[in-house]
Amino acid sequence: MSDEVYVSSFARAFLGRAALIKAKAPNDSPADEDIIDLVASGDTEAFGILVRRYENFVFTLVRGLVISEEQARDISQEVFLRAYRALRRFERKSSFKTWLYRIAYNSSMSHLKRKDDNIESMQDLNVEKEQENSVPHPAKYLLRRLID
Repeated sequence: MSDEVYVSSFARAFLGRAALIKAKAPNDSPADEDIIDLVASGDTEAFGILVRRYENFVFTLVRGLVISEEQARDISQEVFLRAYRALRRFERKSSFKTWLYRIAYNSSMSHLKRKDDNIESMQDLNVEKEQENSVPHPAKYLLRRLID
């Protein structure tokens, strides 16, 4: 399964077929700002155009930051969901692509941090277990004294 098909199926499921048909029209390519205005006015399917436009960009960025392709796919989907939910707060001080880049980068770093935290937690559990094993139980202590 190619990356484009996978992410496109996400776009199709999330935003519908109509937006994908609009997005495929090469001569009729609206500016990002116009699409954002459409989404803000209630045309949720218009966001599919942005997904199609930037899906490879986001996936390539995320794939370069995380280890597995599966994680990159999951994070890429998360990036578009976050962008959609936060679109009303997009202040247009930078381009949409720059804003999306920041969301993708931050999402990837958050994923890696959660993964590191999980590894540290597991290591902490192992250390605690080793410490528990290093302190003899009182009954073991008494048995050793009796044997010696």
